[in-house]
Amino acid sequence: MRNQLAAISLVFFLNFFGYNLAGIFFSFYTSNFLTVFEISLIIATLYATFSLASLFAGKVVEQYGTVRSIRYGALLYAPLLFILALSKSLWAILLGAVLVGLGASALWVGGKTFVLRNFERRGEAYGLFSGASGLGKAVSGIAGGWLSLHYLLNNAFALGGFAILAAVLASFLLVDRKGTRTAYPMSEQWRMFRNKDLLLISAIGVTGSVFFGIASPLVALIVKSVGGRAFEVGLISFISAGIAFFAMAIGGRASDAIGRKPVIYLALVAGALSSFLLYAASGYWAILTAVALFSIFWMVCQVALHAAIGDLFKRKLALANAVFSFSLTAGVSIGALLAGILSFGGLHLPFLVVGAILLLLPFLAREVKVE
Repeated sequence: MRNQLAAISLVFFLNFFGYNLAGIFFSFYTSNFLTVFEISLIIATLYATFSLASLFAGKVVEQYGTVRSIRYGALLYAPLLFILALSKSLWAILLGAVLVGLGASALWVGGKTFVLRNFERRGEAYGLFSGASGLGKAVSGIAGGWLSLHYLLNNAFALGGFAILAAVLASFLLVDRKGTRTAYPMSEQWRMFRNKDLLLISAIGVTGSVFFGIASPLVALIVKSVGGRAFEVGLISFISAGIAFFAMAIGGRASDAIGRKPVIYLALVAGALSSFLLYAASGYWAILTAVALFSIFWMVCQVALHAAIGDLFKRKLALANAVFSFSLTAGVSIGALLAGILSFGGLHLPFLVVGAILLLLPFLAREVKVE
């Protein structure tokens, strides 16, 4: 099974190396021809589509299998990269964002279910798998930053599209040995929203993900406002995502060894402090430090939360993952909209609000029935 963990990690590394060649530099690049509100609208549309599609992704994954869901989900990421390489049309970019949202729901629910179902040490396996996507983002940050110094960002976007197609090819290495095909009615998916433990975990997911929704359009603009270039934006992503890869692997093992809750508590409090730091940050290195710290601690928290879902749901795992994916992406979408609205009062203000809310989340985590 180690070969299968390596295979799915490769798929997610390639896919998110490719996608983040656009994701990291999206607001930096499009701010030359789109407004902050239009940029926030595109990001909000992508994650709103992801969130709504996730409600149906659990049924799709259970019925058609994790591997097929991963393969077709990854494929739908590619059009946005090629659109950005060739067009500056708001409507074309919006269409590409919708396709990414649809693909992401199948890719992530399928990938999470594959890992949590097939590996006994769920924390460790999920940390390595999820860390691979973060490592892909880290490499795309430094590669895209270097390309921006020597070529047009359009060239980086095209490279990203081809990397995603390579991920689709790598998905043919996957075999889900514990996969089952069950055609659940949608009523079974709606029933999952009545599960108290899953609702508590999802509430944490919504709130923590608001930070990323706010950060997606604003961090690059903050860097740009203090004289930073696309290279500096990529460097921030490289450092934060690269460190997060190791933190997720360690955090996953820690959650297996000492329990899910201690890891969740520590990560949430540290994430709140990082958000306050970003609110107060005025220089490039302070911004870098704050974003890196939050990325690390929130990703560690997500590893423990996902492992807890694997502990709680032996059956209907894809349906449970769909609810949590819905909550995570709803949070990012809400954050992107808040960024567009609250940024009129200053680019830093939204991070103060998020930090205050994060400090309350350990009280929710305390009620979840896992160790």
